[in-house]
Amino acid sequence: MDVYGLIGNPVDHSLSPPMHEAAYDALGIRRARRPSRARRCWACAG
Repeated sequence: MDVYGLIGNPVDHSLSPPMHEAAYDALGIRRARRPSRARRCWACAG
């Protein structure tokens, strides 16, 4: 089983997990998803 993650802040409203879940199901990929809330997004700091 593969483990996939979503890192961001906030992650609760992201549309990415439902889209990826549908794709994994369609492809028959067994997986576990682990959302992780980042304290600060260094790439977004301006």
